[in-house]
Amino acid sequence: LSTTESLTFDDYMLTVTSADFDGDGTGEYLLDVERSPLQLPHYQMLLVVRQDAPGAYRPFLSPELWSASQYLYFGGRGGILSLHSVRDVTGDGLPEILAVRQIEGRDQTFMRLYVLGWQDGTLADLTNGETVYQTWIHTDPLPLFDSWTFSTTASGEPVIEQREPFFDNWGCTGERIEQFTWNGRLYLRSSF
Repeated sequence: LSTTESLTFDDYMLTVTSADFDGDGTGEYLLDVERSPLQLPHYQMLLVVRQDAPGAYRPFLSPELWSASQYLYFGGRGGILSLHSVRDVTGDGLPEILAVRQIEGRDQTFMRLYVLGWQDGTLADLTNGETVYQTWIHTDPLPLFDSWTFSTTASGEPVIEQREPFFDNWGCTGERIEQFTWNGRLYLRSSF
């Protein structure tokens, strides 16, 4: 289980979540750092800090989870990095970090789900970059976490279901559904 505290200073908001990501019995700290000058999101970053010895801490940067949102100043749209939750979604009893990165351009939106977990002594992306999609449908605000659901198969393997809205040039809309099944190390795209 995890606990969360928030701290605000100058233009920064720091949210700290304590959880045992590596299973050694000692809690690590997930730092969600956001800098918002003039009340506009400008910079966000997630990192995990682990205590290696009494008084000695080491940071582990989250793979690719850094977002600069300067585009917000010009077009009202930009990159958004949203921490969703810290919970076990692989069935190993250790918590993973669930986050979504959304990047909006002039006519499209790209969204990517990150499932970050401890592997081989570091923080790793357990989706291997597979859970990304582009949509041409804009809603305000975009339902970031409604696109993915977590469940298990009939045989008990964890699975992520990704729902991607789409439309064509005749005005027809629909939804593409993909599944990503946990193989013990990664969530991999599967067919069903």
